[in-house]
Parts: sequence; structure tokens; C-alpha cells
Amino acid sequence: LAYAELAKDADPNVNILYTNLASSYLLNDKWEDAKEVYQIWQDSLYIYNGTEQLMRQGFLNDITELESKGIRHENFEKVRMLLGEEK
Repeated sequence: LAYAELAKDADPNVNILYTNLASSYLLNDKWEDAKEVYQIWQDSLYIYNGTEQLMRQGFLNDITELESKGIRHENFEKVRMLLGEEK
């Protein structure tokens, strides 16, 4: 979490770092901080593997990846609801 916050402070305009910051807040039980990042950045665009996509999708992809590695958190479902993931 400390490194994600340092990166944000160093250059707050690099929007891809907010995916790491949101996950760090979430996994450190800082839901309100994570929620703020999700709400502010969800409709911003970033480049991932050469393709432009919404940060919302990056946030959701991060949760899916964490789950695929066996990492679970009670707030993952809250994030999905906040970001409007359809199942």
C-alpha cells in the first residue's frame, strides 16, 4: 500500500497506477478509500496490452485475477456492484 501511495504522489496523472492503489486499499480493509478511487477513475481510459479500455474493466480484471490465485475478500462483491459488473 505504501508503494502504491508513493507512486500516486510521484505522478498522480498516471492512471494505471490507480488499479494497484484501489486493490491495495481494498485488501488492507480500507473500503472507503478504495471506493473513492473506483468512483473517480472507473470511466477513465488506459492502455492495456496495446488496447484502450476503461479503468472499470481493469479494476474488475484485477479482482478476477486475485480470485484465480485463491485470494478472496469480503468486499470483492461490493466492488462488482459499485462498478456495475453484469454476470
